[in-house]
Amino acid sequence: MDLDAPTNYPGALIFWAYIVAALGFTGIVLNTIRQSHQQNNGRSKIPLALIILTGSSFSTLSYHMLNVLILSYKQWSTNHSIPLGALISSNRTPLHLWQWSTTSSLFQDFGEAIVATKPRYLLSSSGLWSTVAVAIYMGIEGRRRNVPNLWAFFGLLEILPTSFAQSLFYIMLCTKPQSANLNQKLLSYWPAWFSIPLLYLYSLNSALEYAGEGEKLIYTILAARILLILPLVLPLSSVSTQPSGSTPQMFQHASTLRLFTFTLATQFLTQKSIGGLGSWEEMPVVLLEALNSHPAVQALSYDLMHSVVAFGYWMLRGEKAEMVADKQAQELPVKDQSSS
Repeated sequence: MDLDAPTNYPGALIFWAYIVAALGFTGIVLNTIRQSHQQNNGRSKIPLALIILTGSSFSTLSYHMLNVLILSYKQWSTNHSIPLGALISSNRTPLHLWQWSTTSSLFQDFGEAIVATKPRYLLSSSGLWSTVAVAIYMGIEGRRRNVPNLWAFFGLLEILPTSFAQSLFYIMLCTKPQSANLNQKLLSYWPAWFSIPLLYLYSLNSALEYAGEGEKLIYTILAARILLILPLVLPLSSVSTQPSGSTPQMFQHASTLRLFTFTLATQFLTQKSIGGLGSWEEMPVVLLEALNSHPAVQALSYDLMHSVVAFGYWMLRGEKAEMVADKQAQELPVKDQSSS
């Protein structure tokens, strides 16, 4: 089949490599979790809620991303007057997947879709901001807890929406109980850490400005994705071990808390700068219409919902665990005195 259209073999190879990489990173992460669980002789309990969230995240992500691909293929076949094709019917016809991947503009269409209107941009940018927050947490907590194959978790975070890698990371932490003598990590070169939200803010604002400009939009989105690697490689410094009986906390150090607050502040500025969304009464209807307007927006929006639920559960679970640990630490001296 000959198509009168420019071919983009590098783009096609990247697309197929994405699929292979997603499967590969998922396999590595699941195997890492399994090995960590076995090293603890199965004593570490994985919460059922996290397992359900992970399955729901993967199912929702697969459904919406498949719809993105189907929509792209339909538009491509219509533009080139090619029969749509069918794999399941009495009149089965082949799908021209390779030709579609080499002559379509899938990545550009995805980027254009999520910034096409201000309501779409609001929903999509909120989902993308959750990725930054998760990346920073994974970079700090993953190295503090010596999570093996942390790069594979970041690989999933790079090529898939946030909540799937986030939920798997929480499960991984459940298999690595915190030690009372665990070394703490402080942010080194804090200006570099604080630059992550600022650079991401600039990238998202630029993406809105470059809507409809093709390559500029693609390069801007690519730059934003590269920024997610920084929390994995930026330096952390060890400090003295905690006092015996104390419990590690996520935001124990002021520098980490300031970074978290700074990230939330820059996200708020992004949402505030959008404008043009109508009154507060009209906004729910406007956002609902934007949510249902394109599967790419749905993929990021529903992923954000999963991410928020997972984060909320993890925070509540962490506080509960700390309360139990503190209570046990207080009871130990009493037991020692009674035994003596």
